[in-house]
Amino acid sequence: MASLSEFSCSDLPDRWCWDLDTQGEFLIEDRDHVFSSCEVAVSTWQTVFHWLHLSPVTMGSINDTMQWVDSCRMSEKKKKVIEAVCLTTIWILWKFRNAFIFKNQELRKEYIVDSIKEFAFLWICNRRKKMKRI
Repeated sequence: MASLSEFSCSDLPDRWCWDLDTQGEFLIEDRDHVFSSCEVAVSTWQTVFHWLHLSPVTMGSINDTMQWVDSCRMSEKKKKVIEAVCLTTIWILWKFRNAFIFKNQELRKEYIVDSIKEFAFLWICNRRKKMKRI
């Protein structure tokens, strides 16, 4: 598994429509807001860090998150698990956002963290089995 520092996001501005404002016009947000600083993302990351028994980290961007994980002083095994959970968190936040926008689904925040735990567990277990065969 490549390190998170090898997974980079472009510095080009992203534009995503997340919600309608009071006049019915779309608000424009970038990836860092969706993944790092909106209320849903902040709450999700805090819960995930608590679940992992890590001190919450304030992140200004998704790149900050990835660099923080790479710089952690811990065993490589534990770092790989945390990397998998972080990538799962990003993916689930993206899925939650898309369900909200494109399917008009109001999902509970608790569902996000439950999905992160479920998919991270499945991905880590599956990857571990594949690594043992090599």
